[in-house]
Amino acid sequence: MLLFEVLSKSNNGIEVLHKRSIYPKADVTYISPDTIKEEIKDIESSSHIQGINMELDRSDINLRLEGFEYVNISSLKYKYADVPKLEVFGSGTKVKMERISVDSLYLSNCSAFIIESHINEIMFTGDKGIKNIYDLNLDLLKSHLGEVKVRAACKRIHIQSCQVNELICLEEVNKIERIIIWQNSTLEKIALDGEIEKVKLINCNIEELRFNNKCRVREISTLYSYIERIHRCFYSTIGNKNMDAWMLMKQSAKYDNRPHDLAEAGYNYSRLERKTVLKGAQKSVAFIIEYTSGYGYRPMRTIVTGGLIWIIFGILYWILTISGLDGIVNSSQGSLQGGWASLMYSMYFSIITLSTTGYGEIVPLGWIVRMLSGIESVLGVLIMSLFIFTLTKKYGSL
Repeated sequence: MLLFEVLSKSNNGIEVLHKRSIYPKADVTYISPDTIKEEIKDIESSSHIQGINMELDRSDINLRLEGFEYVNISSLKYKYADVPKLEVFGSGTKVKMERISVDSLYLSNCSAFIIESHINEIMFTGDKGIKNIYDLNLDLLKSHLGEVKVRAACKRIHIQSCQVNELICLEEVNKIERIIIWQNSTLEKIALDGEIEKVKLINCNIEELRFNNKCRVREISTLYSYIERIHRCFYSTIGNKNMDAWMLMKQSAKYDNRPHDLAEAGYNYSRLERKTVLKGAQKSVAFIIEYTSGYGYRPMRTIVTGGLIWIIFGILYWILTISGLDGIVNSSQGSLQGGWASLMYSMYFSIITLSTTGYGEIVPLGWIVRMLSGIESVLGVLIMSLFIFTLTKKYGSL
């Protein structure tokens, strides 16, 4: 059985023009304002039918609705009506569905609000090549959904407390203003395409998040969300490079086996974390790590740091040697002469101390040089360990 109310707008708001219960005989039931006027003689032909309220208690009919401004569909007597196929065509039509089970739902140029429903497939489409002509919205609440395909420029896609197998924005999409997924929603796969202003993932679980080549997201946030796999998130994919964006690019580079992008994203994520999150001693330590190893992603910085330590300590040994206060001596020839020869010996002593080689033919004389050589030896061990760490993190973490 199909119970419906015909709605029209008056000075007092929306009023019910007619109520009727019907038992459709055909496999496909087509309903529009014109067919209602033909079937129901009580409604004047000049009346403007704006919408329809429908309650269903059938599982063997396909519905096709067209030409309404408002469509409300629910199950009769708090039961789930099982509809094989439901199609709604409109020009900015507002559709509300509650407690409905549908195998295939086709929405063309409609805004939909779906509550507590079971739908295997949703096709949300609109006019190709036209951006936001109807300010379409797709709101899904507490529903179990299979495949949700979006092929329309729309203002909002809102998923709350839902279980979704796949959310796919097809390549025909021009622009989506906002995608919001939150409140313990679970999605097996999200595939994004087209231009998207904002994506908010709040307290949700996503098995796979994939960005297609032409996808451009201006801003994205992933608050308290778990994303198992991320693919094809490049530098050009996300406009606003916040910490969430860098983390997504980092994880994508890891799963897609792109070591250069992994290093770049990892470095920028850690750098932004130091500037915006870390405080006090943690920030100071992070500053040192950034400029000595690039957070493990810049091996060349570690080499440069080791070179600077070598040169600085070598000059200190030379100054102390030519000043006569302390210095280095040749164990077989005695004290060293000043000038460039002693500078070369000082640089040589500095490099064998930094590398902890220590041949023994040149030794420190006096406590100042001994203390400096001890410090350089410790720094040498740290630099070599840090260099191995950076190589492993940049090239061996995939």
